[in-house]
Amino acid sequence: MVLQADNCSETAASTGKQRLAAVLLIVVLTVAVYGQMAGHGFVTLDDSLYVTQNPHVRSGLTPGGVKWAFTTFHAEFWHPMVWLSLMADTSLYGFVPGGYLFTNLLLHILNAIFVFYFFELATSRVWESFIVAALFALHPLHVEPVAWISERKELLGAFFWFLSMLAYYSYSQKPGFWRYLLVLLLFALGIMSKPMVVTFPFAMLLIDYWPLARDRAGATGEVKPLFLTKRWAKLFAEKIPLICLSVAGSVLAIIAQQHGGGIISVEKFPVTARIANIFISYGNYLKKAVWPRDLAVIYPLIKHPDVGAAIAWLLVLAVITLACLYPVRQQRWAAVGWLWFLGTLVPVIGIVKVGNFSMADRYAYIPLTGILVIAAFGLGALVCRLKTMRIWRIVVTAVLVGAFVPITFLQVGTWKNSGTLYGHAIKVTRGNYLAHYSMGNFLASHGRMLRAILHFSRALSLQPDNALFAISLGRALAATGRWRQAERFFLRARRNAPESPVPYFFVGCALAARHDIDGAVASFSAAMKKDEMAVEPDNPQKQIMAVRCLRAGLEQEQKRNYNEAIRQYLKALVIFPGYPDAVEHLARVYLLSGDPVRSLGVYTVPANEEKLRVFVCRGYERWQKDMLSCKRWEELSKK
Repeated sequence: MVLQADNCSETAASTGKQRLAAVLLIVVLTVAVYGQMAGHGFVTLDDSLYVTQNPHVRSGLTPGGVKWAFTTFHAEFWHPMVWLSLMADTSLYGFVPGGYLFTNLLLHILNAIFVFYFFELATSRVWESFIVAALFALHPLHVEPVAWISERKELLGAFFWFLSMLAYYSYSQKPGFWRYLLVLLLFALGIMSKPMVVTFPFAMLLIDYWPLARDRAGATGEVKPLFLTKRWAKLFAEKIPLICLSVAGSVLAIIAQQHGGGIISVEKFPVTARIANIFISYGNYLKKAVWPRDLAVIYPLIKHPDVGAAIAWLLVLAVITLACLYPVRQQRWAAVGWLWFLGTLVPVIGIVKVGNFSMADRYAYIPLTGILVIAAFGLGALVCRLKTMRIWRIVVTAVLVGAFVPITFLQVGTWKNSGTLYGHAIKVTRGNYLAHYSMGNFLASHGRMLRAILHFSRALSLQPDNALFAISLGRALAATGRWRQAERFFLRARRNAPESPVPYFFVGCALAARHDIDGAVASFSAAMKKDEMAVEPDNPQKQIMAVRCLRAGLEQEQKRNYNEAIRQYLKALVIFPGYPDAVEHLARVYLLSGDPVRSLGVYTVPANEEKLRVFVCRGYERWQKDMLSCKRWEELSKK
């Protein structure tokens, strides 16, 4: 049974032409807004994890890659469908950012079309369904998952979510085993794309209430108390297989996050602060849904949230909840839309805190649908009472689309590259230490060290105890030849993170740079003892493979192709970590390429300390290669 939004007598049943026109308009407007992504590039935030430095994705769709996709917790998630889709993109388009972004756009358009068809089928309201889908496609809050290659998981999870809804609609009209099995399969694929979709069973209970009206008894449409009837007990029991999948997906998500160390402990972020952050985040999501200004890729986590703001937002949320639920029998769409918004945000609202950010635009991708339902069907209920209903529909459509299109277009433009992205985040937020740090990394990777130092300094001033920020500032100073200043920040990082090997390694680099041999060796040794990734000698078969890399490196060295020679020598050390010849050649080619500090860092360690020499060589590769490039050192060595 399908429930109408209201008794608007002027609303005619939909036709094939109306559906086609609505879909075409959604596609054209979305392409017009997002087409500029063809000229966008990769960004430094997570794209290295997902694509640029991920050998499995860069190799395309291969049997080994498929196996890896289903067995890895890489990037702190278990989402094999995401890895497979990115691998498929590499096979289809090659290593081109526009190719990955094209798939993102295609998924976003399909999601909007699925939204339209579900609500149109379930309510027979073309205009209201079009408004929901058009705002879904064009809302500025949805820019982040579309314009960010690494957020493929958000789009793919929603893709299977909305497909599951269409399958569920089919099942609700004619229940059967195979139709229900299709719902289960699509939901499982959604969990394998984004664990946030675990709220799907809850959302389907809401859909049962409206627009499917599966709680109504017989042809009379008798309405009994909400969720207290035998019919509701049956509907809940029907969701048990889906709930079991949700529980399994939630457990896998927590295991993956714990494996990657992504979950923030209660000691670092107390329960009281979490509760305050929850209400503030709900309020901010609602505010940005209605008034999408100052959108940023990073909203840093505040350790001591404003309690007054939290209480204020709690009261606002409570009032809206009462307003939506009180006249529930007359305005079912309001109750469903609001509970959809609140409920689907639960996995990411911060009860279990993951990551050092307070909220994220991408998390609103599915939840925003609830707010859009309230807006569209609320406007529909008002407009249908007017004599000039058709004219008002045109006016409302033009105003809504005209308001969002330019904002969304500009927001898409901020994702052109890492510089524009972080620059915008710094501009529209205050005290955004993560944006300053990310901008510093971007500038440093392009050799703009003086500006990078300014941003690292700002990040460190906002988070004085952050060892990573101190190390980054020290590295940037070292890249400009200011080793004594750099050493101060490396020592500061060592005080703030005494259990990490990284500060000890960089202290060793600083000491080696000023020829303190004993101090450098001691610091490198301390770093190796603390490093869980310290390498051990491997088997003879790998040594044979390493010899081939060594020979390839020698050939490149003779051609004075030093960067490639370094790559081959490091590859030899990865294959056979205890290979002394590779260490010697690597140290020599560092010197030949104009990188005296790296060379000195290797030669600082006595020749009989083979394991420590290997550790130092790999330490440069692991922790220093991106900022202190050979080209930059060559420039500095000439001064």
